[in-house]
Amino acid sequence: MRVFPKWKVKMERLWLFLFIPGLILLCDCLDKGDLTNTYGVAGGSVKLPCNTSAANKENYPMLVMWFKDNNLNPFYSYDARKLSSAGGSHWSDSSLSGRVSFILDGLRRGTGVKESVKIRNSSLSTLTIHTLREEDGGIYRCRVDFKQAPTINSEVNLAIFVPPEKPVLVDEDGNQVKTFFGPYFEGEKASISCEVSGGRPKPYISWLKNGEPIKAVTEVSSGQVVTSRLRLDGLRRNENNHTLTCLTNNNDISQPIRTSVHILMNLAPLSVTISNKLRKLLAGKDYSFTCLSQGYSPKVEFLWFLGDTNMPHPSLQQKGEVSLFQFRPTIEDHGRTLRCQAFNPIMPLQSIQDSLVLDIYYKPVISLHHGHGIVGENIREGSDVYLECRVKSRPKTENIIWIKDNSEVKQDLSQGRLVSGQSLVLQNISRSDSGNYSCRAQNSEGRSSSNKIQVKVKYKPICKSRDLETIAVGHGEQVFVPCRVSANPPEVEFHWYFNSSDNKEYIDLPISQYSTTKTTSILQFSLHSERDYGIVQCLARNEIGQQSEPCYVHLVPKDTPDTPEHCSVTDSTTTSVTLICTHSNLNGDIFTLELYQDTQLTQLVQNLSNSKPRWNMDRLSPGKQYMARIYATNLNGQSQPFLLRVPTQQESSRFLILPPEENMSEYDATLDDENEDDEDVSLPFTLKVILFSLLMVAFILIVFSASVGAICRIQCKIVEENARLHVETQSTATSPIGSSSSFGPDIINHIHQTPLISPTEEYFPNQTHLFPIDRNKLSLSPRKNSQLGTTITNSSDSLVFSDCRSFTTDNVSFSSFEILPTHDVGPSLQFSSPYPSTLPRPNSSHNSILNRGWSEAQGSAEPKKIEKQRSVTFGSIDLLEPIEEDYSLESRV
Repeated sequence: MRVFPKWKVKMERLWLFLFIPGLILLCDCLDKGDLTNTYGVAGGSVKLPCNTSAANKENYPMLVMWFKDNNLNPFYSYDARKLSSAGGSHWSDSSLSGRVSFILDGLRRGTGVKESVKIRNSSLSTLTIHTLREEDGGIYRCRVDFKQAPTINSEVNLAIFVPPEKPVLVDEDGNQVKTFFGPYFEGEKASISCEVSGGRPKPYISWLKNGEPIKAVTEVSSGQVVTSRLRLDGLRRNENNHTLTCLTNNNDISQPIRTSVHILMNLAPLSVTISNKLRKLLAGKDYSFTCLSQGYSPKVEFLWFLGDTNMPHPSLQQKGEVSLFQFRPTIEDHGRTLRCQAFNPIMPLQSIQDSLVLDIYYKPVISLHHGHGIVGENIREGSDVYLECRVKSRPKTENIIWIKDNSEVKQDLSQGRLVSGQSLVLQNISRSDSGNYSCRAQNSEGRSSSNKIQVKVKYKPICKSRDLETIAVGHGEQVFVPCRVSANPPEVEFHWYFNSSDNKEYIDLPISQYSTTKTTSILQFSLHSERDYGIVQCLARNEIGQQSEPCYVHLVPKDTPDTPEHCSVTDSTTTSVTLICTHSNLNGDIFTLELYQDTQLTQLVQNLSNSKPRWNMDRLSPGKQYMARIYATNLNGQSQPFLLRVPTQQESSRFLILPPEENMSEYDATLDDENEDDEDVSLPFTLKVILFSLLMVAFILIVFSASVGAICRIQCKIVEENARLHVETQSTATSPIGSSSSFGPDIINHIHQTPLISPTEEYFPNQTHLFPIDRNKLSLSPRKNSQLGTTITNSSDSLVFSDCRSFTTDNVSFSSFEILPTHDVGPSLQFSSPYPSTLPRPNSSHNSILNRGWSEAQGSAEPKKIEKQRSVTFGSIDLLEPIEEDYSLESRV
């Protein structure tokens, strides 16, 4: 037996001890596959992949475990060996509790127990670690045990980056810069540094200027701090407010860490503008102006000036780059300049400004003055006066109106008033031109009036009353005669003169007889005889001169008042009466009315006195005639009386009761003589109605009686005509009132005439009583008895030889008959009729025609006058009138 040395035995044992674990590790490495590198940033999260792909759908992962580095104990596991509807269970180490999560890719829930987990053929699950720490770095292994397939291991190398701290910017003096870098003047140089601390691996630093990369001058590392310096040469205006940014990072996973500041420069403003530049400003109204400045840095201040005056600060308000100015312009501000000045307080000398010329609009400002050389206190009548109206307005106006005592003064050359521009000329001024003058102007902003100037025209005295004053004075009386004048100045002196009524005396009255008070003088004058009556006159004088025409007062003897006139009763009732008179003088006279109950003026009823001739009397008796005695009285006596009858109305009654007549013969003549033109007595209204009613009744009775008489007369006439005449009557006209009968024009114009042949019984067979008893005395018709000469001597006989025409309507009856001329046909045969004719007898001229014979009428060629009588009945009134017409005998049948 071969004996090996002990050291060989020990070496073999050691080899076997090392080989077996190495073999196991080799087998594990063969199962692990490739190593994957993954990077994470501290404080962030990372996802570690794990291959969970299965060969088929039935071969799904049953157990997943995660290991770190060489630790054989898992820190996280997923166990699906006991499948349920909720899936597998998750477990994690307490050191990673809350920071790790696992998602099995392709996990799908099924309906059965065996199909509760479905895995795709190729899937990659992930393990997510949150809030990474630096110690989380290492190699992570994922082991997956399937249901039937072999176990799979996956390794991931996780590297953790530690980011640096936030960069810090420092200026040249070592002061930290947080927001603004500066300020610097234009063209000045500047330097700034960026310091970065910490970070693994070492961080790098970069710069951005207004978003554009810029290269730093130097970069120095000192321990855990990396410093980068940036230098800016010749700063320009456009670099103001640019951004400088320092960026640092040490990985490509997270975003760079940055710190930014703004470049701040001292710049004067480039522009300043006043807004609201209104072209039209109204005086007295508040306005707001704004001033805007641009291009300044870091700040700006404003100043406002009106002209050269710096406006106070309380009226200013500033908000950043805008200044607000409150302003109330006045009239004096028109044309002045409003300026806004902007400047940087660090650079006060580099200021700029904007200006506005104020255009102020306002209503007219007016002042009134006397013209050049006019003294207002020494204006005399007859001189020329000028007034100037000074107007200041915007817009300008030429419309000036002159006012005197609230009345407009217009140009009148005839009165010497001339309006020229802003002047008023009063030529040859008179006292009537005195008054308060003012002027008024108006523009688009309003109307204004000037001050008033009182024009006092000095003139010599004149009488206040131009009429001759008359004073009635009795004998032996003393009278006070006034003399009133108007004058300016009112300090005047008076002189009195007397001119007798016979013009034989003209006396300058002494000053002791009159007194003077300003512009009034009172003369004390006594009248003892007729020569003391006449005209007194006064003359006044002031500093301007003596009055041209004296004032006259006529002293006349006193007369008694005139008698009241035109007295009448204006209103009368049963118990009261109003009476009014007229009188020439109603000043100082007393009017008296004495009312008497009888005409003898013995029974006084009332005695009334009044200052006016009007009286209202009541408590009188109805239906009675009173007598009024009216007269006027004054200090000189009593006038003649005026007598007037004053009736009262009768009380209402069914019958008219006339008052009893009284014997007034004694006063009738007196009243007729004195008041024939003035008396105006009016009957009471009720009496008028009664009288009118009686007149209407009488008129109706008269018309009725006339109608009855006319009807009776017509009936008698018809009877007589039927007895003597045979007349064929046709209607010749229609009634103008209207009729039920109808007449044509042929019937109206055609009248059938039948000559009378003989007045015998062959024409009147039934009226034999109309003829005389001695019928032998009757003459036959000329045709039947040519030997006998027959003369017709009465109207009845003429009727036998007459022609009748008539027409009748419902309301009008018209009939006419013609007395035909007679002829001498033989010996005269006269007869008389015992029956009087009912027709009017013809006059003497007609009788001459009747006395002529037929032969005489036939022998004469001259036309004869024929008497025609027409009886017209209109309504019930019968009228009978004669008509003369000329007919030739040849026209007769």
